[in-house]
Parts: sequence; structure tokens; C-alpha cells
Amino acid sequence: MGLFPGAPDKVKVGDHFEYRLDDVAIAGSMTLEIEKQLGDLNQKIKGSDLPDTGREDLRLLLMAISRGILSYLQNHQTDFVKTATTNAICPPVVHSASLELGVDMSDHVGEP
Repeated sequence: MGLFPGAPDKVKVGDHFEYRLDDVAIAGSMTLEIEKQLGDLNQKIKGSDLPDTGREDLRLLLMAISRGILSYLQNHQTDFVKTATTNAICPPVVHSASLELGVDMSDHVGEP
């Protein structure tokens, strides 16, 4: 399974299309996970759920953060490559590991 930041849901409305940040757009995404964690903290600290007012703006911000983080990680995957040499064995053995992220940066979720 790849890492998915979330993407606007493309919905046909009459004779045109609109992009929405609804539950479909963030299903299984980093945006949804951050929203859940924020809601949990809000409940613990303020004793209330996240307000519905401004929810789309909140999701827009969280999605932008998620997309930025995953895009940055994807663009810097080679920075995670590590090599270690074991000198206890003759000749020395080189071990290396790399990180390959499966990031889905689709422009939108829904297709007409």
C-alpha cells in the first residue's frame, strides 16, 4: 500500500465539475489521520469535538501539509540510503539499505 496524502474529489455537478474535500477525498489518507489525531487532542484538551465550521479549510490545510511532507520525502528518498561496514569479518562486509516510498500524488480522487 502506498502513502496517500489525500486529494480533492472531482464531482460532476450539472454540466460542470467541482472539486471537494469530502470524506471520499481523504479516505485512507495522511490528511484523515492528522484530522483524527487533531480531533483526539482537541477532545482531550478542550473537551469537545472539532467544530464543523471551517472543516473544509482545515482539511485544505492538512492536505497541503500532508502533500508537502510526502512530496519532500519522495524527492529525498536517496538521502535515506545508509551503508555500514562490518570490520569484524575478514574481508569486511558492506551492508546497505534504502528506503523506497510508494507515494500516490494523484491530482484528484473521483473520476466522472
